[in-house]
Amino acid sequence: MSYDYKQGKMDVLSTLKSRVEVQKTDSIPGDNAFTYENGIRTWVGAIFVDIVDSTSLFKNGSISENVLSRIMRSFTEQIVTIMNDNENCYEIGIRGDCVYGIFQANKQSMIVDMFETAYCINTFMKMFNKLLAREQMPSVTAGIGLGCDEQLVIKAGKKRITHDKIWIGDGIINASNLSKIANRNYYDPICMDSVTYSNIIDILLNENEKYANWIRKASSSKYDGYFYHCDIIQTNFNDWIDKGMKQ
Repeated sequence: MSYDYKQGKMDVLSTLKSRVEVQKTDSIPGDNAFTYENGIRTWVGAIFVDIVDSTSLFKNGSISENVLSRIMRSFTEQIVTIMNDNENCYEIGIRGDCVYGIFQANKQSMIVDMFETAYCINTFMKMFNKLLAREQMPSVTAGIGLGCDEQLVIKAGKKRITHDKIWIGDGIINASNLSKIANRNYYDPICMDSVTYSNIIDILLNENEKYANWIRKASSSKYDGYFYHCDIIQTNFNDWIDKGMKQ
């Protein structure tokens, strides 16, 4: 390995001593707004969709690699499609068995839209498992975590090699952590942090007062603070599923 550790030392010191200009913006700007010398502070939302007990699903010999590949490709393809259908979606990625989306969240209406994306995904999982059963394939359970926060976003990596962003704040961390709690231990499939909940609940209650009972407060030893969970579905989508999913 030819890593130049002496040059590495100089690069670290140079970066540590450099000035970073943090700009506050109303929304997440395009890639050309990010440099290796600045940072952006703005409101960001996130959805993480994590497969429950994926170890058992991926365990060697439990199902063939052919079947597993088809299940995972179908799952990720449709979750990505649903997230991308939200006009506020900024970035979509896949980490192992988890699909995540980053969303513009500088308006409460945008956070409500993100919640609607989450319960569309929840409804999709019902359809997906019915189709898996038809094909005599194992079912898949997913936990959906939502988070929202004003975050610091910086461009990171190495010039001319990588161009990734680091999202620094509670919102994305909360969404990731809650996706690993959702749909487990009697919690509902959708779990959201308190910031997400506080930004959407009044709007939802104006639409339907039953949201007060549909979304419940909870706590867990695996999560720092309270969160809210629910099993909301998209009505017309769900009705179509119940009627046999005919064209």
